[in-house]
Amino acid sequence: MPFLAYYKDPKKKKLQIIEAVLAVVGIAVMLWLLPPALEKRQRIADAVELCEFGHQMIEAGSIDAAKQSFAKAMELDPELLTPYLELGAFAYFEGEYDKEIEIYRQAIKNIPDTYHLHYILAESLFFSKDFDGAIEEIDKALILEPDNAIAKNFRARCVKYKQHPEQMFDPRKRNKERRDELLKNAEQEHHHEHARHSGEGEAASEAHEHQHEGEAQPEAHEHQQEGEAAPEAHEHQHESKAEAAPEAHEHQHEGEAQP
Repeated sequence: MPFLAYYKDPKKKKLQIIEAVLAVVGIAVMLWLLPPALEKRQRIADAVELCEFGHQMIEAGSIDAAKQSFAKAMELDPELLTPYLELGAFAYFEGEYDKEIEIYRQAIKNIPDTYHLHYILAESLFFSKDFDGAIEEIDKALILEPDNAIAKNFRARCVKYKQHPEQMFDPRKRNKERRDELLKNAEQEHHHEHARHSGEGEAASEAHEHQHEGEAQPEAHEHQQEGEAAPEAHEHQHESKAEAAPEAHEHQHEGEAQP
């Protein structure tokens, strides 16, 4: 076979050695790169799974657990967009607007050239009345999507309210009112739940006491019967002594009469 004849040709020995060295180096590089690639792939899969779990916790009302899941997902895969969006939304709803801006800046650092990140950062800066920063970010978004009508309209709003900030509607005020209302409702629900559990606990304790009283009554009845039996036995004892005393007295008189 020509292929085997090539490797048996002594004139091409140097070329064969070079090929063998390159093959060994190629295998070594592949073995060196493969584990990190597999590890990164596993981290990405784990991060996606944590995001899914975080969304399930939001639906279940476990906000702290959801935040922890998204934060862990961000650590595992810094290039995954979802954790930044969710944690930024949590920060906005909780009134931590500086934290919200910082989260979006970190997202842009790890995931550059993303239109959506530049746009939402521009919005956050706009409502913080940092109009120059908002215009800078929306311009970056327009570089990525020059024909985006929403971004163009938002830029015009930034320019307008930069000149007349007193006319700007601030949704953060409404957000605070809504957040306070939700927290108040949650607190009232917690009090109602606590009162309901307390009422159930008191009812169970009262039923338990009645049960003990019911068990104690037969026992008291038995003691009462024993108490009634004791005087009766005492009366029998006196009757026995009363009957025996005349009989002994008669025997005593008989003994005196015999002599």
